[in-house]
Amino acid sequence: MTILITGATGLVGFHIAKLIRTQKPDISIKCLIRSNKVYKDLLGLDIETIRGDLLNKESLKCALSGVETVYHAAAEVRENASSDAYYKTNVIGTRNLVESFVENDGKKFLNVSTAGVYGYRLPNLPVKEDYSVKIKHPYHTSKLKAENEVFKSAKEHGFFTSVIRPPMIVGPGDRHVAPAFFKMVISQKTIPLISGGKKSVMSFAHVEDVVQALVACGETNDASGEAFNVCSFAAAPKEIFDTVGKICGVMPKYRKIGYSTAYALGILSEFLSKIYGKKNPKITRRRIKQLGNTRMYDTTKIEKVVKFKPKFNMKKSLEHAYQWMKEEQLIEQWKQ
Repeated sequence: MTILITGATGLVGFHIAKLIRTQKPDISIKCLIRSNKVYKDLLGLDIETIRGDLLNKESLKCALSGVETVYHAAAEVRENASSDAYYKTNVIGTRNLVESFVENDGKKFLNVSTAGVYGYRLPNLPVKEDYSVKIKHPYHTSKLKAENEVFKSAKEHGFFTSVIRPPMIVGPGDRHVAPAFFKMVISQKTIPLISGGKKSVMSFAHVEDVVQALVACGETNDASGEAFNVCSFAAAPKEIFDTVGKICGVMPKYRKIGYSTAYALGILSEFLSKIYGKKNPKITRRRIKQLGNTRMYDTTKIEKVVKFKPKFNMKKSLEHAYQWMKEEQLIEQWKQ
């Protein structure tokens, strides 16, 4: 059997390749790569890299030749990307991939989406997969539309498909979520806690739980045609920062701040970044929404249908992330 993985140079895609190679050493693995760059993490996994682009259907035909199963993890995720960039890669790119997959008689299509498809304003309880969606951010909108492209095609052509919806992902290889927490603590910056950092509770997923869940979905007949929440733990911001402090041996410094004030600072930060030509604002409205609103996701469905349960709690997830950051020599540069 031959599989194709998109996004293998990213966090989730790489761990998909690593897990499948470990579990099935004899399987043929292709990875769709956009550039000629050599990715050291993929070396040694006995993987065939195929040059191609989700927006180039001719390249996808070549990449999908002989492929039975696709693990689609590629996406435009940059926080400062335009609405057009999100739409092209995440919607049109997914449509192109699915159409080429069908033309090449593919059998299974496993898609990585996001829990962001539920929006930011959620009730103070874990939401299920049938929650009424209230999306405003263009990234989340594009990912929901990408899901719809997959489900629509699967219904028309009869192939197996499952979609997973992880929240913020941490663990080895994460260069964004956990590093942001550790950097603030290690650099001894004063951490603004929105509403005291205890009211909002957020779900997170260890990257290895995410890929284990995705692969398990592909091996469960009843998972076809379904979307699943995948989470490892849920915690309030203060609980996370306190745990980070214990792991790295640095006492966090806190300052309470109201949600409205924090949101206004996000607007100001974005405005100043545009004025001074900076790509990444220090604070954004999206981050304020992420940290200032409760966003928990119910995982009962995947536990019942796929028999999947996460292996990692908050402490283990953050410890794994910290160990990886040390190996990558990220820690020293944050110290004063």
